[in-house]
Amino acid sequence: MTAKEYLSQAYRLNQLANTKMEQIENLRARSEKVTASYGREQVSHSRNATSMEDTVVRIVAAQDDLNRQLSEIVRLQVEISTLIDKVQNENYSQILTKRYLRFMPWKRIASEMGYSRRWVLQKHGQALE
Repeated sequence: MTAKEYLSQAYRLNQLANTKMEQIENLRARSEKVTASYGREQVSHSRNATSMEDTVVRIVAAQDDLNRQLSEIVRLQVEISTLIDKVQNENYSQILTKRYLRFMPWKRIASEMGYSRRWVLQKHGQALE
């Protein structure tokens, strides 16, 4: 695994966690939709109860999976932060932190640092070495 691949792991895990959060929100929204029926004869709703149970089970499983992913992200970010702290060059350290811990796009990194995007990309390459 290259240095760039290693450092990019946290971003990929973060994206997966965001997707999982959206999935949980969609499941919650579906579980909260209730349709009222007025003027009809009461009929057994065991099928809906089972459907609700299945939805709740899916939500709990998705939340457990999300918690594992978030724990892994935190562990990996601490590890990456420790490595970046060892980089002596301040510019290199800033670029790596902004890109791999704060997940900033190159244009914003360049803007915040007051340099061109090209300069930031060049220094990033040097920092990875």
